Amino acid sequence: MARKASAPKCQWILEADAFKAFATHTGKTESAGHIQPLHWYVASRLVVEGGFDPDWITPRPPFKIVSKGRGRSDVTFSNMLPARPWEMRRLS
Repeated sequence: MARKASAPKCQWILEADAFKAFATHTGKTESAGHIQPLHWYVASRLVVEGGFDPDWITPRPPFKIVSKGRGRSDVTFSNMLPARPWEMRRLS
């Protein structure tokens, strides 16, 4: 499913902020504004605690995997990452 151009990117937020946004949402439920922060929170936890590759998760959390060699890798945070890897531009 194609992502809307105006849709906000997944953010790394705290659990309390996600549940507060869910519980205090005053807009229409069709807007998905009440559930989006929960999706962002769960997606980020899957990467940080669950060891999932961020490319496997939708919405894509703002993390990337950096290989350190010998089977080791680190998770790094970058709020500047595009929503999908194919949106990255090659640097020449």
